[in-house]
Amino acid sequence: MKKIAVVLLMLFYLPCLIYSQATTSSNSLKLISISEVGMLPVVGENEAVNISPLINTAVGIQIDNVFSVGLGTGVKFVSIGFQEKIVYPHIPVVLDFRLLMSKEKHIPFFVLRAGYAFTTYTKLPTDYPEYDTVWGGLVFEGGLGYRYQITEKLGLNLSLGYQGQQNQFSSPKISGYVHQLAVKLGFHILGKEKL
Repeated sequence: MKKIAVVLLMLFYLPCLIYSQATTSSNSLKLISISEVGMLPVVGENEAVNISPLINTAVGIQIDNVFSVGLGTGVKFVSIGFQEKIVYPHIPVVLDFRLLMSKEKHIPFFVLRAGYAFTTYTKLPTDYPEYDTVWGGLVFEGGLGYRYQITEKLGLNLSLGYQGQQNQFSSPKISGYVHQLAVKLGFHILGKEKL
């Protein structure tokens, strides 16, 4: 629980720090912050739809108003299920790449995120002795989005993407994958110009 509290604190502190610096100068290399909340609808084996919440943030640099690269983290809840669903939190650490398709007030963009998700819940219930410990695994996401530029420094993002999450089990040594649709809403903040 302490790990989740630390991540949530970072999620809300970093965007505030960057926004506080957003009123200074302009240059081609800018510090940015992207904070998003969303949901991951998953269709299970019994055709029931499970909704998993997520919170993401990324801090990085924007180059020439077209391309941005950053480091992101967050909290997302992954469900694995055999007869019943077990939902447990993951903390992904990812590289975040974005390509902006316009420099106007309405900006479509592509997003690609890839990295590793650490789990905060390792022991599965004793009903599943063959899968005694679950670790995190590789995580990746690709998607399309739309940004509405509210002010020169603040934009509102809406994105839709595909997200894949690997789950590794220690006994037996196997991996499983969760495939999800990611729907996210958030803010894009342009901050201080020169790092």
